[in-house]
Amino acid sequence: MKKLNIGLPLLCLLFSSVFAQTSLPFPDSMAVWHSKFFWVFNNGSGVYDDMTAGTLGDTLIGGLHYQKIGDHLNYSNASFVPASATLRASARSQGDKWYFIPAGDTTQYMLYDFGVALGDTVTITNPVYQSWNGDSTHSFKVWMMDSVQVAGGFRKKIILRELTENWFEEWIEGIGSKKGLLYSGTSTVDGYRQMLCFSDNGSVIYINSPDSTCTYSPIGVEDELEPSQAFVYPNPAVQQINIRVANYPTVEFHFTLSDLTGRKVISQNFTQNQYTILRNGLPAGIYLYQLSTGDAILEKGKLLLLSSE
Repeated sequence: MKKLNIGLPLLCLLFSSVFAQTSLPFPDSMAVWHSKFFWVFNNGSGVYDDMTAGTLGDTLIGGLHYQKIGDHLNYSNASFVPASATLRASARSQGDKWYFIPAGDTTQYMLYDFGVALGDTVTITNPVYQSWNGDSTHSFKVWMMDSVQVAGGFRKKIILRELTENWFEEWIEGIGSKKGLLYSGTSTVDGYRQMLCFSDNGSVIYINSPDSTCTYSPIGVEDELEPSQAFVYPNPAVQQINIRVANYPTVEFHFTLSDLTGRKVISQNFTQNQYTILRNGLPAGIYLYQLSTGDAILEKGKLLLLSSE
């Protein structure tokens, strides 16, 4: 059996992040989730909206402590202005689960379960932001487990597939849905949502935007964000990189892997919806990957390669 020679600092990082067993509680400080919406009109035109959600302080409901959550449209930057926010819900965590009570309601619903395992079924009821057809309840199967790089290390990423309509939901442990905090279990047919960044107590923890900023602003519809239906895993990786594309027409995909200087070390085209790329002697380290088709970027991010010697 080969030993992983990854060094003490990296070993500590991995065990404290990717393989951590301690649940990440709901943020009790000033947390902000910034999302970009793209709405498509009947005439084919579209428009972007920015929605910023954040914590508004704690509150006591039924003897339990919750964090109040508000949001507001934001056309200029990713800052959260509490005075401009509309109260949407109150949220709390218990173990691996995050719960919320919609504003004006008295019923508590489960918003996330970060303790699920591969193959589990989970049901989400979200009356705050219902799906396009008015459904507030959806059941999912845990389709894939992975990790995503954030400030300070890695966190668990959970990819779920809706059991009836076959769309995907992605959760990041301790952050929430890749659409935004309060959009867990929701879908739309007239556009899509993408969380650009999450910050906690003034520090940016997670960024997912084409220009790696929280304030990304597309020039036009042709520059629109693409909803992620592509998955690059495992992360960290050792011998190979797997790519899986779901619910996407058969086209030619292009995958590139670059080092931190921008030098491309892997560049491959393929048409399969599942594809494997071998490491082929690349040194251990952090790399930047991008999966695209034509001018559309399906997925991009950082990938950690561990030593296999």
